[in-house]
Amino acid sequence: MQGKSYLLLIVGFSFLYFSYYFQNIFVNAFNIIGTVLILISFIVIGHSLSQGIYTQILLLIHLFCISYWLGSFLPFKYMCNIKNYENLYLVAHNFGIYATFYIGLLVITGLIFSYFLLGGILPIITSTYGNVLICKLLLVSSVLMIGAINKFRIVPNIKENLSLGQSKLKRSINIEFMLTWFILFLTSILTTSLPTPMGM
Repeated sequence: MQGKSYLLLIVGFSFLYFSYYFQNIFVNAFNIIGTVLILISFIVIGHSLSQGIYTQILLLIHLFCISYWLGSFLPFKYMCNIKNYENLYLVAHNFGIYATFYIGLLVITGLIFSYFLLGGILPIITSTYGNVLICKLLLVSSVLMIGAINKFRIVPNIKENLSLGQSKLKRSINIEFMLTWFILFLTSILTTSLPTPMGM
């Protein structure tokens, strides 16, 4: 299965790479195909196979939402470094609207997926896997709280005080970015180093 996953990753990234050489309708097609193949590569191995198609679909949706979330960090960091306050407000405001749906879906699918892997609620306390998962959930909650502050306080302030709002948003994104690295580190431990309480 690992060989299949690596093959899907290579082909997926190849599609994304070659999309830069097209200036027509093939750009979107190559980007979509490449992204889908990369996402699928994560569900053909590991814990997502534990409950068959159900956990695979959950993980696929979860990964799609994560890619939307994480993919916003670098563009926002770039926009915070240029003097284009009006566009920054517009993009950040619209992102916050869409993010409400995506982040909600991310949390729901993540919790259901975790329940399947744990086999219940008690193992989250009694198992090493569950303890590491708690640490991850605490970090995710912190990032979501920062995101809520961005949406309801910092982004609206960009319109009031452009320079200060931009500075605060940049600082907030840097904190989110740092916390995300810790989340990804814990995720790698959960997926590669620890068996689930159900022994998978």
